[in-house]
Amino acid sequence: MSKKTLPPLLVRGGQSFGSFDANHPGTIDVDGNGTAVALTDGLLVIRYLFGLRGAALIQGAVGAGAIRATAAPIEAYLQSVLP
Repeated sequence: MSKKTLPPLLVRGGQSFGSFDANHPGTIDVDGNGTAVALTDGLLVIRYLFGLRGAALIQGAVGAGAIRATAAPIEAYLQSVLP
């Protein structure tokens, strides 16, 4: 498996996140703190995909130094980058 390919289970709307990310580099850093971390950025993506919004989306899941640290900009960012 290459760095730009994710397992086929990570699919939304018929498009895998692996192929989407390969076409949109840098999209995994959801909170905008300069690093992509599974326990912050990954958790934000998972929560968003499960329909959590507002405080439930970001509670304990925003990394230190984040430029997107509240729910509104994180939701807007995820809406703009997810297929």
